[in-house]
Amino acid sequence: MNDRARRSALSAGVPVLVVLLFTAIVTWPHCLYFATRVVAHHDPLFSMWRLAWVAHAIATDPRHLFDANIFHPVRNTLAFSDAMLLEGIIGAPLFWINVHPVMIYNLLLVGAFVASGLAMFVLAQELLQDRRAAMVSAAIFTAAPYRIEHLMHLELQWAMWVPLTFWAIHRSVSRGSWRYGALAGVFLWLQILSSVYYGVFLLMTVAVLIILLAVTRPRETVRALPGLAIGFVVAALLAAPYVIPYLQASRTLGSRETTQVATYSATFSSYLASPPDSVVWGWTASRFGGAELSLFPGAITIVLALAAALDRSRRMVIVYAGLALVTIVFSLGLNGPVYAWLFNHIGTTGAPPAGAG
Repeated sequence: MNDRARRSALSAGVPVLVVLLFTAIVTWPHCLYFATRVVAHHDPLFSMWRLAWVAHAIATDPRHLFDANIFHPVRNTLAFSDAMLLEGIIGAPLFWINVHPVMIYNLLLVGAFVASGLAMFVLAQELLQDRRAAMVSAAIFTAAPYRIEHLMHLELQWAMWVPLTFWAIHRSVSRGSWRYGALAGVFLWLQILSSVYYGVFLLMTVAVLIILLAVTRPRETVRALPGLAIGFVVAALLAAPYVIPYLQASRTLGSRETTQVATYSATFSSYLASPPDSVVWGWTASRFGGAELSLFPGAITIVLALAAALDRSRRMVIVYAGLALVTIVFSLGLNGPVYAWLFNHIGTTGAPPAGAG
């Protein structure tokens, strides 16, 4: 191996090592019991059943993939929750060669942390053109407190397609290439397959991102719109067969009650709450948060974000500050103005089926 190849390998390997290290730290001691234990919660068991069912259905009767072996004779029962189809497809060959379900689950869980961190590295490198800053961004995304609180929820760890979608959109705008617009649509579709919740959130966030880019970079964004429109069409066409079972399940189950939606909607104080097992900030969980509502990003993250805002392109700071503000408002659900307005004027919560979650 010549010097150039060695430097290239080292350059590519360092971000991987950083993300692996942070994954091991935030999931500790999970890596010590990789083949024998999962998080002490019922959700990993549910996830292993979903993964196993997808592997079974693909091999035996893929046309009835969503007719899972529960609640017979009701149809589309896999759509009563997040089907995690992409995770199931990736894990299927391991089921077929009789790898233990615990090992398969843990591989997909840890792999999601690593892939998400590396995806954030790709996005940050594109925006900042600084490898050190990109590695810090990757570490923050890997170790985000919200992700640690949801360690038991496999589908909520599969967030790698979010930064990759943003990356493709930025490439489409900066280079005027329709290929990156189409690629953004593929990444959006993959996020829907990985986590329906995140897919819906990402669709709304992408719309906001494009609007903000149009405000700050009007000429380049207008030039990129045809490619981004192609991406939207690609995502819609690919996702349509996957969405249909959820629409049918929604008619079977109905929407969630508004009281339940409000209970799990964030408030501004949720962003002051850390998970209860946080050594430094755990005391904030009971004071400001609630079940699955510990959204404090971390003091170091806030300090670094403010410092970066003073040192980076004002245009990009405006874009991502605006994006953060809008997504926080969206997260308020019925406790905020947007979702409450939609409910009052449309007359439906727009929530997933009552059994989803």
